[in-house]
Amino acid sequence: MTLKIAAIINRRARGNKSRSRVAEEEALDLRQKLSSCGLLSVDTTPKPEMVASVCDSYIQKGVNVVILSGGDGTVQNFLTHHFKELYKRYGTGMTPIDFAHALNRMALDPTSEVSLPALYHRSRGTVNAYAGTLNMASDLETIAENLTEADRRYAGSGITAFDRVYVPMMLLYDKDKPNDIDKLHVMALYADGSVYNFFERYYEPKERGKDPSLFTAMQLIARGASSAMLSAAVDAWSTRLTGSPEWGRMAYRERFIEQTIKSTPATVIIDGNALPSPTRSVTAIGTMDVSLYGIRPFWRMPRRPEGFGAYFPSMMLETRPDLDPSGQAFHVLCGDVSGVGIAKALPSLYLGKQTNIAGLTDITARRVEITQDVPLDFIADGSRGSIGKNVVVEIAYLQPFILLDRKPME
Repeated sequence: MTLKIAAIINRRARGNKSRSRVAEEEALDLRQKLSSCGLLSVDTTPKPEMVASVCDSYIQKGVNVVILSGGDGTVQNFLTHHFKELYKRYGTGMTPIDFAHALNRMALDPTSEVSLPALYHRSRGTVNAYAGTLNMASDLETIAENLTEADRRYAGSGITAFDRVYVPMMLLYDKDKPNDIDKLHVMALYADGSVYNFFERYYEPKERGKDPSLFTAMQLIARGASSAMLSAAVDAWSTRLTGSPEWGRMAYRERFIEQTIKSTPATVIIDGNALPSPTRSVTAIGTMDVSLYGIRPFWRMPRRPEGFGAYFPSMMLETRPDLDPSGQAFHVLCGDVSGVGIAKALPSLYLGKQTNIAGLTDITARRVEITQDVPLDFIADGSRGSIGKNVVVEIAYLQPFILLDRKPME
């Protein structure tokens, strides 16, 4: 078999908690069922920073398929560290974003040492949008059978024996320090704004030693929506009676919606065009058909693997024009939106329909620049972080995902 396969298990992912020995059982399962299919190693990583050394070893060994057992944060963590290790080895004399733009061309060049491993996401986390969107749901027995069949019928064909889809990746970096790779993040799903604030609250149970859940998410959504409606009603009542909303604000101080969705003075430039509003309360950025606990803010994105622009059935070869990142875009929801506006739009968001909220820009883009007075907090595929005050989110390259649970076809 020409495939060199490795697996990473995030023992902190919701479905791999070490205290119940689930992570050890997952590792044993992978080793037993994939040992005859080119599996080189299974790495269990209790800490994200350990992934860097694992990625370096994969590059040295020429691993071309990586199975990631965890949630979206596990995928994002691997992508970020793998990109950084590639850049350290092969990006001499280039900025990280220039290297990223050239990455697919390098990976397709047979004379180049650069390779991009195809990923398979085992959904074991709290949020599993990659596995959900790309329908990666089969068991290891099926994957092992398909790998064996590919080896029998298509010896030497590598990942081309399987359906593959290339997902656009964005690079999140500090515009003032673009070469600072410690601050680089590779991401695909969502970024700062209401999504960050929502998830900040969503992850609060972790601080008390508990796991967030669907119930936590629905509580936040319901509490935010009711708070928005009540805030608007109290302000209107107070203004009508006293000529000012201040008395109403003194009477109703909780206003959870204002804690969750905060307006920030900022300049936002989308593909060279600045948004007219000097403040920003919502920014959500994504490339996939993400369902965040039933809410679909990215209604224009593909709902299945075949919907992506770079989808390749088995035995079809990729070419450089197919993987030109300049032809890709990500989805942007951005603007200064009232809490009541968001609350009214919840049914549309839930159904995946266009929102048409006043003050909200709803477009696709290749590059977004955000400048503000405070460092930008963000969520990148479930991983929280903070970066500089002048931040760029830009299409970087296309990452291959391999659909191992689909039978190789002639």
